[in-house]
Amino acid sequence: MKQLVRFTLVGATGTAAHFAVLWLLVRLGMPVVGASTVGMIAGALVNYLLNRAYTFESRQAHRVTAPRYYALVLGLWGLNALLMALMVDAWRWHYLLAQAISTVVCFVAHYLGSRAWVFRHAAPAPGGGQG
Repeated sequence: MKQLVRFTLVGATGTAAHFAVLWLLVRLGMPVVGASTVGMIAGALVNYLLNRAYTFESRQAHRVTAPRYYALVLGLWGLNALLMALMVDAWRWHYLLAQAISTVVCFVAHYLGSRAWVFRHAAPAPGGGQG
């Protein structure tokens, strides 16, 4: 439960960065899906560092966790873009409502992927050493 609470706090920080960038870029005239994508990248940079150190307390090398993290984020970007295009362009929902819904869906997928794959602790090798 502690890990989920930390993930939520870190996610709130990344989400705040995401929404701030989204709002600013839309106000500057950028299309919604592109602005959302740039916002997601900003949030991802914040989230990786905080989740690695604070949420999952990973001791694995960045060369292990960073590629996994950004592969997960790339998949989440695709999911976010798809949901935003569907809700905003096809269904004509307000972009902030659409982003809120997409954020919840991506949050769940992000937590599960981070816990199960990105920051999972390596299983001990036979003989008690780290593998």
